[in-house]
Amino acid sequence: MAEGVDQDGEPSVSPRSEHLGEADHVIHDPRDYDDADVADRASAEISKRDPRVASTTETQSSNLRRRIKTVSRISQEFSSNVARISSQLERLLHLFFWTDPRLSTLFVSCCLACALVLLVVPPNYVAILCGLYLMRPPQFRDTEDGLATTLWSRLPDNSDAF
Repeated sequence: MAEGVDQDGEPSVSPRSEHLGEADHVIHDPRDYDDADVADRASAEISKRDPRVASTTETQSSNLRRRIKTVSRISQEFSSNVARISSQLERLLHLFFWTDPRLSTLFVSCCLACALVLLVVPPNYVAILCGLYLMRPPQFRDTEDGLATTLWSRLPDNSDAF
């Protein structure tokens, strides 16, 4: 007769569990279960004995789920930021490669005009004007897209160009 099975073929109670007063602990044939089932049964059995362990296990699994969601959110945000930055760089390349000749001409003419203004106006005055422009009150700030933003959005990126 195999150890752990009585005459009726029923699993016998472990002598250790009888000694501890835990008659519900039964020795089973280990070939009947796979590893995941054994782990599930073991964690359920431990949580039956000690409710603190059950709450700790639930807390650990909820913390793990929360961390996985946080990592997923951060990776999605990182991916979208990288895509946005690459799109802006592609637009800059298309501006320099004259993909849109009108915008490239406008860009070069504006650069030449700024260079001429910087030759005539002293740098102190330019710095003061830039500071006043940046520190203007909120009611004078334009919340809509400006002309430069509209023109910039007209430039194609690689997904639009090909």
